[in-house]
This record gives sequence, C-alpha cells and structure tokens, in this order.
Amino acid sequence: MTYHFNFTLIWKYFWRLGWGLALEARSLLETGGAAEAVRLLEEARATLAGLADALSIAMCEGLLASAYLGDGRLDGARALTTTLAPRLAG
Repeated sequence: MTYHFNFTLIWKYFWRLGWGLALEARSLLETGGAAEAVRLLEEARATLAGLADALSIAMCEGLLASAYLGDGRLDGARALTTTLAPRLAG
C-alpha cells in the first residue's frame, strides 16, 4: 500500500487551525475569558511556530501577552513582550 501526502494541504490545515484558535481566543478576550484565551493562544502559538511568518507569530504573541495581562499574569506578559520587542525591531 502506498500513501501520498499533500504537504501543501497539511500546511494549510495547521495554519488555519492555528489562526482559528487565535481568533477564538481574541473573541474570548473581548468577553472576559482571559484564562481560556491563554490556553487557546498557547496552543495556537505552538501550532503556528513552524508554519507562519514572523509577523503572524508576532500577532499571536501580542494577543497572548494581552491574555496574560487579562488573566493577571503580569510576569508572563512581561517575559513574552521582552522577547517579542527585539524581534519586531529587526
């Protein structure tokens, strides 16, 4: 038996999965669900890590930092933005 994989389709699936999680988390942030948003954004970040461009990762991490703040995790938000800022500066 031979299996053929279409890696473009697999890549698109995981990219859409990652952004679906991030967008769901963004909605949760707006309605006060920061703790659940953190969980979803951490999963989105891991899903997008090997797939997305630097700007997509930065947008996901920016949302994650906001979720950390909303959940009262100031240290997590600070640590994330400390590593994110130099990457954005180039």
